[in-house]
Amino acid sequence: MARRNYISIALALGLAGPIWGQGLVPSSGTVSQLPRWKWVKGQSLSYQSEQVTHASDVINNNRIETSTRLQVLKRWDVLAVDKDGIATLQLKLRALKLETTTPGGEALTFDSTNPEKGTPQLRDKLAWYVGPTLAVLRIDNRGRVVEVKESQFGPASKYENELPFIGWLPEALPRQDQGWDRPFRLTLAPPQGTGEQFAALQRYRIKSHEAGKLTILFTTELKTQPEALADRVPLLQLLPEGEFVFDNNLGRLRSATFKIDKLLENHRGPGSSHRFQSETKETLAEE
Repeated sequence: MARRNYISIALALGLAGPIWGQGLVPSSGTVSQLPRWKWVKGQSLSYQSEQVTHASDVINNNRIETSTRLQVLKRWDVLAVDKDGIATLQLKLRALKLETTTPGGEALTFDSTNPEKGTPQLRDKLAWYVGPTLAVLRIDNRGRVVEVKESQFGPASKYENELPFIGWLPEALPRQDQGWDRPFRLTLAPPQGTGEQFAALQRYRIKSHEAGKLTILFTTELKTQPEALADRVPLLQLLPEGEFVFDNNLGRLRSATFKIDKLLENHRGPGSSHRFQSETKETLAEE
């Protein structure tokens, strides 16, 4: 299971309760301009992303642990923008670096800038992700995926599970005391599942706004989930909480930081547990 976790993280490349009731008070003043992406044909946006994860399982008093550090440089190219402001974007990776430690303590590495020095089995799986087109999506000016035209990451449901640009922008200009929601369905595609779907909800609220930059907090929660505890394990990786900064003047994401820390107990009998932790940072690298 540990190997499946770190490979799925690498392929995903990326995304509640405790912070929702604390620190979610908007700053003084009002947002005067409706937050919207400002897509421009020919525009390129590059984001540096780093994700650190740790997964541990305790079964029959034995602990199994694995950890990873994934760094990617993603480039989104705006191929077209239609009359409704919906952009066609193309995703490519410019760099990828992965370090993982297996349950046995073996260190596996891959670095696209020096692939020959990495672990052969990772090189064979990951090298081809750097360079070619990995996805072509149509995204509206609220950050919603309208259509998945091409994807090397599996089914279109991946981009509903994890939004390409972290979150949705509000439909209307939010008041100080007002948040907005994104109801959606989490889909467990192979190898984690067989297409099972579960109702989920992301909640957003403006934390602060200054000089045209909005800091938006978000949480993710499940509204339905499998009855069997063991079947809930892969869902834990899809429940981030954190914040992102949107530049309302330029109409683009500036940065995001979010985490997951979920514990599931007794999923494989009394005394067993599974804990998944991750921290992700994403920053606009160049314009």
